Amino acid sequence: MTVSEAELCRLAAIVTAEREDLPEQGLPPSLLSDLMEQIRCDAITFQGMDSRQQEYWFLQGFPEDDEEPDPELARTLGQAHWQHYWDTLNCSYPDRTGDSAQRGEDLRLLLGPAMALDRHVHRRVPAAGAQA
Repeated sequence: MTVSEAELCRLAAIVTAEREDLPEQGLPPSLLSDLMEQIRCDAITFQGMDSRQQEYWFLQGFPEDDEEPDPELARTLGQAHWQHYWDTLNCSYPDRTGDSAQRGEDLRLLLGPAMALDRHVHRRVPAAGAQA
């Protein structure tokens, strides 16, 4: 799979566009919608996790689901995620290489100050099945 120059330009335009729908936390829904359209998917997730504590410090899905998640299903999926985390190379890459700080800095540079990631994203939420 290769990416065309036009696709890269479109992606750059998506992440650098000024957004009016800045949420209190997370990324603007318009940004997530534009990314979904660009990569042609049904849903998209933006997340941050602490692999040592096995918890998410941020989790945002789009489109948002109006239904409350089934706690038992969430617990089962969370257990499966952490069971396979280290064997899934693209998931555990930052932990295995020590590149997580650089990747966060790259994201801040890519999204720019208008996204104010530090203000919107740094909120701890417990992993599925974890005690709050």
